[in-house]
Formats: sequence, C-alpha cells, structure tokens
Amino acid sequence: MASRGVGLFYGAALGFTLGIFFRSFVDGGFALGVLVLFLGAIIGLLSFREKRVFIIAFVLVGIGGGFLRLDIAELRAPQVLENRVGARTVLTGIVTDEPDERGNHTKLAVTIVNNDGKKEGRVLVTTDVHPRYAYGDRLRIVGGIQLPKTFEEEGRVFDYPMYLRKEGICCVMYYPQVEKIAESKGNVIVATLFNLKDAFLERVSRVIPEPQNALLAGLVVGAKQSLGEQYLELFRRVGIIHIVVLSGYNLLVVARFLMGLLEKLRPPVKTGVGMVGIVLFAIMTGASATTVRASAMALLSLAAQATSRLYLVTRALVVAGLLMLIVNPYLLVFDASFQLSFLATVGLIYFSPYFERVFSWVPKRFALREIAAATVATQLAVLPLLLYQTGLFSLVSLPVNLLILPIIPLTMFLGFLTGMLGFISVWLSLPFAYLSHLLLSYIFLISQWFNKLPFAAYDLGEFPLWALALSYGALVALVVWKRKIVRPTTRASENVALPHPN
Repeated sequence: MASRGVGLFYGAALGFTLGIFFRSFVDGGFALGVLVLFLGAIIGLLSFREKRVFIIAFVLVGIGGGFLRLDIAELRAPQVLENRVGARTVLTGIVTDEPDERGNHTKLAVTIVNNDGKKEGRVLVTTDVHPRYAYGDRLRIVGGIQLPKTFEEEGRVFDYPMYLRKEGICCVMYYPQVEKIAESKGNVIVATLFNLKDAFLERVSRVIPEPQNALLAGLVVGAKQSLGEQYLELFRRVGIIHIVVLSGYNLLVVARFLMGLLEKLRPPVKTGVGMVGIVLFAIMTGASATTVRASAMALLSLAAQATSRLYLVTRALVVAGLLMLIVNPYLLVFDASFQLSFLATVGLIYFSPYFERVFSWVPKRFALREIAAATVATQLAVLPLLLYQTGLFSLVSLPVNLLILPIIPLTMFLGFLTGMLGFISVWLSLPFAYLSHLLLSYIFLISQWFNKLPFAAYDLGEFPLWALALSYGALVALVVWKRKIVRPTTRASENVALPHPN
C-alpha cells in the first residue's frame, strides 16, 4: 500500500510539473485546466483498483493542477502599471531588492505603491551608477513605462518578459528621473543583512585589489556581477562559473567547514550543524530567491549523507522542487538557476556514487577523487541544458576543477577572516589578505592558462529542443538500466555533496 502511495505521489508531481511546462507555452485558459483535472478525477474514480490506470489518473490531476497554478499566478499579477505603458508618468515606490550594479548602470527592482499604500506591481528601473541607491529607499520616479521585450542573443531567443515575471516584475523603465525621498522603508532584518554584506566587502576591498577582491566577493557572498563580463566569460569557458555564484557548492563549503570542527561528534549531530550553518549563511547573504533555491539543494545534498536509503533523498528532492513550483510556477521554464541546481543535485545523487568507482585510481588525498566524481556527475546532468542555453562545451572543465576546487574552502575561509578582522583593524586582516590574494591569483592563472588552449571550449551553435529531450531521455534510460547507480548496495555516498551549477 505504501509503494502505491509513493507511486501516486510521483505521478501527481510529474503531472503538476508537466502541466506548468505546457501552460508556460500554451494558454488554454482556466477551462483547459479544469477539464483535465475533472478528466483525471473521473478516471481515478472508475479505476480505483487498477494501479497503473489509477496512477495515470493522478498524472492527469497533476497536469490540471499545474495548468491552474500558472493561470492563478497570471491572474494575481497586478495590471495597474501595464495600463500606463507608453505614457510619461510619476510613480512612487520602494527598492525591494539589492541594487544590481553592472559597470556603467544599475538596475533597481522597485515596488510601486499608490497614495493609499496599495502595491501596484514591480518595475525594473535602469539608471546611472551614481547617485547610489540602497534597499529600502523610497523613490520618486518620473518617466515612461515600457513592457519588456523578447530579444535575440547570439542567435538564441531570450524571453525577457517571462524572465522578469518570475520575480514579479511586469514593466521596465530606462533612465527615468529618480529622486530619493526617504530611506529605510524596507524590512529591517533584510536591510541589516545587506548592510552587513556591503560593509564586509568594503573591508575586503581595502586590502585585496581587483580583480581578486571581486572573485572573493563571488566566492563568499555570490556577488558575481562585480567580476565583469570578461572574467565571467572566462570562467564559463573553463567550466568553473559555479564557484562565483552563491550556489549549493559555496553553501556546502561552509557546512563542511563547520562539520570538520566537530569531527568527533556523532554523524547526525555534525549533519545538523552543517544544515544550520547553511541556513545562517544564506540569511547572512540576504536570503534572495536564488540563495533560497541553492540552500534547498545544498540541504538535500547533506541529507544524502545522513540517510542509508537513497529513495528518501529522491523523494525529498521531488518534494523540495514541488514546493518551489507551487510557490513560484515560473521557475520551471524561466529560471536557469532553478533548473541547473535541480539537475546538478539529481546528478550528484544518482551518478556520483558510480563515478566514485570509476575514479578509483584517483587518490583520495585533498578530496581529489570526490571532486572528480562530483564534477563529472554534475557536468553529465547539466550538460544538455547548458548546451541548449549557451551552445558552449568546455573540454577542460574536469582538469580545471581538479586543480581549483581543492583550494576553494581554504580561499573562502581566509577571505572570510580577512573581511571579519577588517572590522577590527586593517593590520590584523593583512596576513590573511596576502594569503587570500595568492590563492585567488592562482585561480585566475589556471583559468587563463587552460583558456588559451586551442581546444578549451567549442561553440556548438544551436542545440535544438529535440536534442535536449533526447539527451535527458537517454540519461533517464541509463539510470533505470544501470541499477547499481540508482540503488547502491551501501549507504548513500558520503561524497554526494558538491553541487556545482547554481
């Protein structure tokens, strides 16, 4: 009976995901979702004793539910701002996210409120870097409201409107007149966290020069934009872009460090400390949507260490993904971070134990075998999607990761000490700053050297949707066929704990 319940759960989860996926491209209105839901319910009632048909009924119910969830999300989106498109207007709003500085301009996510304090929607304002604005600033904005447009980037169509919609942003404004009329109107806790992060990065920048301090900012708090597009592209080409976003990898480094300090305690206690460390670190860095998703995946990876039954981790992963989609159904199709985090964690759970055996010849010293297995496992899981999104295939990813990942925990730790001691005295932070600078320079050196190789990366051009579907179909078939990958004879691998892409 329990196995049947699990099957029904997976069927409903699969159906719900499919419903959101299809509804993201086809708007059939509420009627279609209700029809599919009703059809599934009728089939379920008529085939209660037929297990397979009953599961199909649950899949249909899930599909109907997925359709309706996205319909509800569309219905709840405020339309007030969209009605003002094309007209020059005066708006008042509050900056409700950390300003995103990108070289010569800044993007501000502003929640617009009317005179009665009612929210009218969110708008993305592009303005000059100076004067600087902060989370919680109340702004008076004068300019024209526009709807975001889909555009083509390197031959690929990017659905910018839906990319913004997942963050609740419906409209954009480019270089309007902006006047700050008040401060500290946001959440006090969030504002304190952002201020703490800014103060930390300011202390680091005093003693570590560019671009090393920008890389450290990416490692410790996920501030990838400060690196600039040149270095971001470099890290994409050599396959280490995951280290400069606040991903499950960064969070697990923190957890593992805490667990290492408590080596003599029982495993459940160490795992609990690691999980608490992930939550606290995520809160400290601002608890953005991306951070929450990365935290969820990192916590699941630690759960893989704590359980002796792999299917429990799989079920937890499905539950986590399902809850995220219930809260925000736009994540499935329009959020690359969610997609890559989810797939990377799947790769770690199912493929990492297998590659541990494949790389038995790699020494365990400095966790090299673990890194090799985790790198190949995650790369295998996310490669088709990355090819579909970017067309870029890195041939040097494995050796670069093997040379760089062993020093990342130490680099993060030294960088953290540099910033924290900077609150006390610059002189106290200098020894750790020198060591951090040395390791950060090593990362740049290895990346640049491998990038100069003529075969470092290939641009495959367009990777069609049918090829994406075929690739993941083959991976699913491989998992089902290779039973020893799916159900190891021993406990879930201790090494299933290094998610790469965010």
